[in-house]
Amino acid sequence: MLKLISSAAMLALLTGCATPEPKEPPLEGSISISAGPCIGLCPVYTMRVTPEDRYSLNAGDNTIKEGRSNGGLPVGAFRRALDIMDRYGFNALQRSYTVATPETCPDRVTGTPTLTILRKTDDFQKIVTYEVGCLDFADKDNLDLMVEGLYRTFRINDLVAVGEPPKVTAKPGE
Repeated sequence: MLKLISSAAMLALLTGCATPEPKEPPLEGSISISAGPCIGLCPVYTMRVTPEDRYSLNAGDNTIKEGRSNGGLPVGAFRRALDIMDRYGFNALQRSYTVATPETCPDRVTGTPTLTILRKTDDFQKIVTYEVGCLDFADKDNLDLMVEGLYRTFRINDLVAVGEPPKVTAKPGE
């Protein structure tokens, strides 16, 4: 019995002295991606994602279904998106890569959509606007890789239908 009590006391001492694993700070705020029109069938939408991996989508022209919708994303999508944004230097990016800022968009292909990425918390807000047709600027590769990663993580191609809208098929007997 004495051995059992001393073992329990030793275990309590050891666990009491152990350093707890550092916890990641709680996730907060939101990430939004918006796409504007282009020449052609580019989808027009705004998607906002919260730390609970929930999205709200306002879909416009050239999307699967116009209007507002809400839903869930795979568990951890918001955290993965933050990791992608960190990996590709979102906070270091310029505010604008558009024809209005020739220093960050020295050359471009016309008729492409403009994307806006917004990261917002209670005490922080960062917006990056990117005309997809901008060429020959230092941040292009990182920006393109970040956008690709966010599209994949937020399932934008599935939810919004980037590219041609679905084709209408005839029902049997019509």
